[in-house]
Amino acid sequence: AAPPAPRSPPPAGAADGERAAINSARCGTRGGANSGSDPVTAAAAAGDGNIEVLAAVVQLPPPSSTPATAGKGATAATSAKVMLATETLRLSIRFDPLELLRANLAAAEGSGQTLDAAVVGMARERMGVLATAELERAVLRRQLVPLQEAIAAAEGEEDAGVVVDAAMLERARALVPVLKAEPPTAELAPVGTNGVDVLSCPAHIDSGVVFGPLMHCAAKTTTAIHGYEYWTGAEPPWRNGVDKTPVVDPAVIASEEQHRAEAEAGDQLTAGTLAHAEMLRGCGVRVDFLLALTFALNMWEWMTWEVVQYLVKPVTEGEGRCRFAHLPYIRPYTGAATIFMSHCWGAKWGDLVAAACAGSDMRRVVWIDVFAVRQWPGNGADLDFRGVLAGCTAAIVAAAPIEGQLTEEDQRWGESWKSSDKKRFLLSDEYAVAAKVLPFCRLWCVVEIAAVLELRKALVFSSGRVQGASAGATQVTVARGAGSVNMLVNCSHLVNVEGADAAVEADKVRELAKIGPANFGRINQAVTSALYAGSIAVRSDVTEIDAASCGERTWSVGEVEGGRVG
Repeated sequence: AAPPAPRSPPPAGAADGERAAINSARCGTRGGANSGSDPVTAAAAAGDGNIEVLAAVVQLPPPSSTPATAGKGATAATSAKVMLATETLRLSIRFDPLELLRANLAAAEGSGQTLDAAVVGMARERMGVLATAELERAVLRRQLVPLQEAIAAAEGEEDAGVVVDAAMLERARALVPVLKAEPPTAELAPVGTNGVDVLSCPAHIDSGVVFGPLMHCAAKTTTAIHGYEYWTGAEPPWRNGVDKTPVVDPAVIASEEQHRAEAEAGDQLTAGTLAHAEMLRGCGVRVDFLLALTFALNMWEWMTWEVVQYLVKPVTEGEGRCRFAHLPYIRPYTGAATIFMSHCWGAKWGDLVAAACAGSDMRRVVWIDVFAVRQWPGNGADLDFRGVLAGCTAAIVAAAPIEGQLTEEDQRWGESWKSSDKKRFLLSDEYAVAAKVLPFCRLWCVVEIAAVLELRKALVFSSGRVQGASAGATQVTVARGAGSVNMLVNCSHLVNVEGADAAVEADKVRELAKIGPANFGRINQAVTSALYAGSIAVRSDVTEIDAASCGERTWSVGEVEGGRVG
């Protein structure tokens, strides 16, 4: 015999009598002498008071206090059964997961009772929402077999008249060929959490084997043979990669134009599509790989632009000028990013690594542009990162402390009597230097932050400075303390989207126009709030807040009641 249709539990807030009546109605049984009879009919005929409860549930007026005749009781029972069939479905819409709601709708439609068409429509609409959510979870998990099963389930729902979000279904279908093309992953990191104040080199990655092809880059003497750059909107657009001087040799320009056209042609079919966005998100790197690489090449004190100049471009030039994440020996350590890293190329690479790894799940996957984006001319398709952000849980902004007024003390620039001091600082040489590595002062960081807010993702500011790095080291410390707190508080009073700087003025004009002047104030306020919240997290030493924002940490009741989490 087929198993009985699933029944949803009564609402948690129901009174005991109401819960008993609802359970009785859903299970089709009652205790005592009436255990084998229909609960509504039995209650109506006996007039034992339960019909008042059922009448409230199915929105029927209670019977009069005059003893009901058998005929009136039967009429009331019929009306109650009709309404109860609809109301059970209405409660299922409110409280039940997809499988139970699907089963309850099938049971209601197969009962032969008259159903409220509006409620049936609400049930199908709710099923569409739940089915879309399950499909999105499968997309974020980025595992081929579960994803294919989720797509099949969603298509089955559509065949049954349930509308699943078309954009999410398209995104899921586009991801399938991407996952099929991915190579097997390397050994996973152990389950656990990276240290907050001390970062250690992962023992499960054999650096000599994995990073052997990269070790010649450790001395920072190797550059790409043809490391030219193309500055869109600049005149002239072709520049030498090392000193940024204009390229004037016609033969070089002609050759580089050919390479640029080939790169653009390679992305032409997918540019601007969900498939391209999912491919880019799949270029995220595991934090255990990130730590092992940085230790192996002792890159802690490198500037981020040096990582591109002395590592990424030299090793990808002979591989078709591909993305770093697509190198054959790197791909096993890549995956679907859950955390988007926003940072300045003029800041230290080690501080970016600390922001990505400190206190993180050891299996976190982060998206870093220098590894995911093709670092060669013709990479326009990779610069639309909104699709990457859409699949991430949160964005972490690396904002390491900068020695000077920003870290010395809380300058109280938010108080009116300190406004003149603030203006003097903004005009100082010290601020001019600091602004080159402050994320909210750099155009592309502002563009990323604006996209984070538009997509309603969590925004986390991380402030820490790596210390104790040296060749052969297996541990480094991450310093925070009062300097980091003061830095975040002081910077919260300096946010000005409109004043963000860029290497190419045309980029600034174009991107700020996309954001829209009407949104500058809202973004300034949101970034200010995020900076101040970051200062509180550092001051209170509650790194679990950042981890929770990244979807990696929950707390027990004991931790909350014990005051660990406020």
